[in-house]
Amino acid sequence: MVAGIPGTGIGGIFYLISALCMPLREITKVARGKSSIRRWKFIMMQLGLASGVICGFWITGWVLTMVLPHQTHKIFTSLSTANVLKIKPIVVSITVLIVVLLTAEFLGLILPKRRLR
Repeated sequence: MVAGIPGTGIGGIFYLISALCMPLREITKVARGKSSIRRWKFIMMQLGLASGVICGFWITGWVLTMVLPHQTHKIFTSLSTANVLKIKPIVVSITVLIVVLLTAEFLGLILPKRRLR
């Protein structure tokens, strides 16, 4: 089992997608007149954190390509890419996240809701 890079699991991907979608959702609130500067400050902070995480992923891959010997580098990456981190693990994480979210939504529709007293 390989540990991988922190933040590339379904929890990290969920955060990144949520943070990147926040400005889009807030634009609809602007159109309805329900937005505020305080909300935009929070959104920009989250967007900055998400951007930092994405840059961290890229820099980690770039540093690994510089640190690994040339022969080992050929094992991990093809000649056409300059980064050790390939897209496949991220696609797998996004696919698993989509399956989990769709399953949760489906179960929420078919299971009876319990009332709290």
